Amino acid sequence: MRKKKEYIIVKRYVANKWFAVLLLVMGIIGIAFILHQIFSYTTLVQPQLENLYPFYTTNNVSGLNYLAYFTIISNLVISLYFVSLALSIFGVKGFKNLVLNPSLVSAVVLYLFIVGFVYCGVLSWFIQDYEWNTPLFFHNIISYWQHIIVPLFMLVLLFRPFTNQTIPKKCAFYYLIFPFIYLVFSLLRGGLGTSHFYAYPFFNAQMLWTYLGLGSQYQSTLAIIYMIVSLLILLVLFYLFARFIIYTHNSNVKKIFYNTIEQKTAPDEKTDIIYKS
Repeated sequence: MRKKKEYIIVKRYVANKWFAVLLLVMGIIGIAFILHQIFSYTTLVQPQLENLYPFYTTNNVSGLNYLAYFTIISNLVISLYFVSLALSIFGVKGFKNLVLNPSLVSAVVLYLFIVGFVYCGVLSWFIQDYEWNTPLFFHNIISYWQHIIVPLFMLVLLFRPFTNQTIPKKCAFYYLIFPFIYLVFSLLRGGLGTSHFYAYPFFNAQMLWTYLGLGSQYQSTLAIIYMIVSLLILLVLFYLFARFIIYTHNSNVKKIFYNTIEQKTAPDEKTDIIYKS
């Protein structure tokens, strides 16, 4: 029979019921926001778009179309993760090994970090907030939650690892699988779909040409080159940030766990570090 590998967990997190409540609330809020975006589209959003913001929105297909955004997918995953981790802390079996896996946590941190970075560094320059006296103002709050608050919260957790498990450097390449699949899906969906919808301007050469203000006369060849370069830069950013996140996680594991263990010969239930198999 194969012996289970022992690892060490931080008691202040995985046994803290108040932390579990916080996670549960954040998870429910995140899921509720996404459901609101999907089901309020036809009744609230769509009637306002043509009158108020004919230029500043790209979601002109359907409510379910929100699920085509990398931001929404990432926030849905992290919301489900928050709920799963909270249930694990409350004692529900079957979640702990998954939610405490540092590779999973770091992957989610990476995707949300990219979401926040691209939004604040690039997209926010082209996106206009809805006016406070319009029915769409609540979507500003949702946007800040998904693009800023949740990524920052996960970034904080990056510096406080749950276990002493380190992440192999090769995982940086594995973390590129999901973004690459999403990239291919977005290009095929936009090019072959009946609506020709592209979630982001760097997936569409003509849209990117317009956003970059490269001239009134569209040059398809040059625009495609710009698009390919943009996508390659994005994938390189994913990889570099992945290496940074892995390095940060492993460094904090060494600092928090092993420095502590050197000072404690017998960790027990009263300490901040406990063994768990």
